[in-house]
Amino acid sequence: MWRKLLDICSLHRAITNLIQNSIVHNPEGSHILLQTMLSPDQLHARLIVTDNGKGVAKQLLPDLLELPYSSKRVAPVQNGHGLGLPMVARIATAHRGRLLLASDIGKGMTVEILLPRSS
Repeated sequence: MWRKLLDICSLHRAITNLIQNSIVHNPEGSHILLQTMLSPDQLHARLIVTDNGKGVAKQLLPDLLELPYSSKRVAPVQNGHGLGLPMVARIATAHRGRLLLASDIGKGMTVEILLPRSS
């Protein structure tokens, strides 16, 4: 029972973090959409947070998943701690899933947590 509660709590934390990121890192008036659905093959649950904000250059997306003190991190952390997306990625992995990022400058961002339905 505790394991299920911890899973629910960590997923809640991940989704809350993604929405908070969209609020903090985008101009006032940006739109944020949270969607939940099954993948086309019905094997995965999809939790998707999309915004129409500033976006991030495609080449910087992998860097966003590195912890701020990682030697792999290319860009310095700005406007935050740099812990949020790496934490969300680890939560997805702990649930046997993965985190997908899509963005480009001026085109907003889409972050998807893809989880196997058996989780």
